[in-house]
Amino acid sequence: MATRISGPNRFDSYLTLDEVASYLRVRRGTIYSWVKSGKMPGWKVVGQWRFSRREIDRWVRNQPNIHPRSKR
Repeated sequence: MATRISGPNRFDSYLTLDEVASYLRVRRGTIYSWVKSGKMPGWKVVGQWRFSRREIDRWVRNQPNIHPRSKR
């Protein structure tokens, strides 16, 4: 029987390591370093890193040295 997901995470989207790197416009190795050191939220699923887009957005907002680029 499958587990039904409900609550606030029901519609959350999940990203791979490569997708997070592209989303934040940094190198894949940077994301790997951040998550391995515990600086960035993420977890492994069958040996592959997964990230909640909502948690990544929250993490970025709380970083003092990361500022969103303004659109030109």
